[in-house]
Amino acid sequence: MSRGTPGYFFGSKEALYRTVVERAATTVRMLAETLRVRDAATDRDRAVVLGDTVDAFLALLTSRRSIVPLLDQRAAAMEVQPHAEALRDALSSLGPDADRAALTVLAMCWFPLSHPDAARVLGLDPDAPEFARLCRERVLAAVGAAPALARPVPAPAPAPVEPEPETAAPIPDVPAAPKKKKKKKKKG
Repeated sequence: MSRGTPGYFFGSKEALYRTVVERAATTVRMLAETLRVRDAATDRDRAVVLGDTVDAFLALLTSRRSIVPLLDQRAAAMEVQPHAEALRDALSSLGPDADRAALTVLAMCWFPLSHPDAARVLGLDPDAPEFARLCRERVLAAVGAAPALARPVPAPAPAPVEPEPETAAPIPDVPAAPKKKKKKKKKG
């Protein structure tokens, strides 16, 4: 793609970046809405709600690792915290415990991916195959949902390089700018 393509479609690099960040935030919000609607439609106990939420949140974060730094860098500027709000919504069926549980899930799932070197020093490697299982066990123990530990943990999907959200509009093909010919220097 040519250097001018982002400006042509988005107006500026900043507008393109804001669009990418908003798509990341929308992805997290859609996950939370899906979990909230499912929990409202069925009568599930606290441990199952927490286990399913942690599993879904970890699956999203480990399969789309780019979401974490994007939201870390821009959440303050956006004056919203989509990841925190999404977890609050996803766990709303817990009633008064929703905020405490959301904070614990966010802190224990987000931090290792946001600060992988610090997490490794503390014994949790976000690049290890067992990361999702270990993180899930620790989160559920911290929120007091140990019975959910017996449920099978789905294997995390391999992380794609830069996946596109399903709602992304296709960018039309734009011809590349013609290459400039180099002038040859004469030997004198």
